[in-house]
Amino acid sequence: MKMKLEGNNQAIAQGTVGDVAPVFSHEVFGKAYYKTVLQVPRFSGIMDKIPCMVSEQDLKYIVKGEMIKVAGYFQSYNKPQDGKTKLLLYLFVKEVDTTVKENCWADNVIILDGFLCKKPTYRVTPLGKEITDFILAVNRPGLSASDYIPCICWRENARFMADMSVGTPIKLEGRMQSREYSKNEQLWTAYEVSANQIRTGYK
Repeated sequence: MKMKLEGNNQAIAQGTVGDVAPVFSHEVFGKAYYKTVLQVPRFSGIMDKIPCMVSEQDLKYIVKGEMIKVAGYFQSYNKPQDGKTKLLLYLFVKEVDTTVKENCWADNVIILDGFLCKKPTYRVTPLGKEITDFILAVNRPGLSASDYIPCICWRENARFMADMSVGTPIKLEGRMQSREYSKNEQLWTAYEVSANQIRTGYK
């Protein structure tokens, strides 16, 4: 099956289905959706755990330890929690390919076309690496709604994004990734897009 990257929010990822069984999430117009995790390797050997949302009809392909390739779009959802709003992210799966034979770190690609909705944050790590965090608002085709996608970029891209103004149209290509961190003596997981190609929509 040949999967294409088209539109303003398109993603492809290949990896193995995680150990936890799919969990029911919600139902829309009588169609049930389930949450699962796809373990996608990086070139460095680190394993990204990408949260995925799959429909009931594709649930038969979600088998523990099996390798699959999926295509869809990265979606955000604001969940009220303890009086605050928590941003949840997942890859909304539109296609599933079970014919893949080898794990491929290169098959984790996302293309986004949106607008900066918050002032970027530039910093230098203790190891001297430049990094900029920013959030991209991406319109959902045909709907009056947007997905808010946390993104990071490094080195020259970090400098390029550092002074961008809110509302600037941005097009980027990168990869989805997970990152664990500690807060209040608890271990948390953050999900984001690591951008390697960035340009403004004005160019």
